Amino acid sequence: GPKIHQMQLELKRIGQLPMVAEVRQCGFMAGIELKDSEVAGSGSHLAAQVCLRARQYGLLTRPIRNVIVLMPPLCIEAEQLTAAITSIERSIQEVCQSRAV
Repeated sequence: GPKIHQMQLELKRIGQLPMVAEVRQCGFMAGIELKDSEVAGSGSHLAAQVCLRARQYGLLTRPIRNVIVLMPPLCIEAEQLTAAITSIERSIQEVCQSRAV
């Protein structure tokens, strides 16, 4: 459907971020896998930090190891879907910038 296509298009931006290893989508569910950072085993913490940061933008999501899970409700509006994906994008950028310092 149109929402699945919208999600696919908007997730392409996230897939281009340097800390993102892969973006996988199956229907209206997506997993955003982050690259392991230089510190061994910190990949899982990175995804958790991104999910915590996204709460500041009003998005509740969860990590599974180093994968950020996005499973929006089917009733979500197009603008809300854009806002959710933008929240994840900002959160990845902010968490990775703060760790680079």
